[in-house]
Amino acid sequence: MSTAYLGAGVLAAFVVLSPSAQADPLHPFLGTWGGTGRVVVDDGKSEQIKCNGYYRSSEGQKGLGVAIRCASASYSIQLRSALTVNGSQVSGSWEERTFNLQGQLSGRLEGGRMVLNVDVGGLKAAMTIAVSGASQSVVLTTQGSGLKEVRMALARAQ
Repeated sequence: MSTAYLGAGVLAAFVVLSPSAQADPLHPFLGTWGGTGRVVVDDGKSEQIKCNGYYRSSEGQKGLGVAIRCASASYSIQLRSALTVNGSQVSGSWEERTFNLQGQLSGRLEGGRMVLNVDVGGLKAAMTIAVSGASQSVVLTTQGSGLKEVRMALARAQ
């Protein structure tokens, strides 16, 4: 085997096993996702929704832009967040455009799972985003906003 092939093999192994790529805790979230879910409003009505999620890195390995859109015959939900990760701590902005909710979020990143608390001017909400391979679940709960709960089961788009 020539040294050129050996050098290329070592370089390929370095790229695949690069610590910076493996150390990026946001990498499992990145990409485009799609699937279904269910929305429940305060009066107890619920309906199945179809959802798409878009996750893009920002600020190197410390930022994550999130956009999730869900719709059904009766409801539309548009979530947006700009997250910053510092170690296991997550902070950033959060908004839901249809229900006109905006605020700040904070929480923690535990492997492929983010557990977030959202403060929307006194209104409290909780959001969990969990990734396992090519599957993702998102759960959002609020009180007093008209929107009680949104649950999504998403798969990574090919």
